[in-house]
Amino acid sequence: MPPASLFDFQVNGFGGVDFQRDDLTVTQFDHAVATLRHHHTAGIFATFITDDSDALALYLAAQSVKTPLHTTDPAVWGAQVVAEARSRASKH
Repeated sequence: MPPASLFDFQVNGFGGVDFQRDDLTVTQFDHAVATLRHHHTAGIFATFITDDSDALALYLAAQSVKTPLHTTDPAVWGAQVVAEARSRASKH
C-alpha cells in the first residue's frame, strides 16, 4: 500500500459512520478514521454540523473523555463545528 498522503479538511463521516449522529461513539469514530487511513488519508478535520450549537456543546461536554474529539488517533488533526442558522419560519 502506498504511504498515506491525503488530508481532508471536512469529514462528516466515512465507512458507514455518520459524525452527525447524536449517539456517535469513540469506537465508531475511530473506525471511520481507520478506514480513511486505509484509503491513504493521513489526516482529517472532523466536522460536526448543527443548527443548535448549544445542544452540540452540551452533548460534547456530557461525553467528557468519551467524545470523538478525544480520540488518540494521530490522523485527527482537529475538528470544526459548523453552526447552520435556521430561518424563523423553519423553527415553527
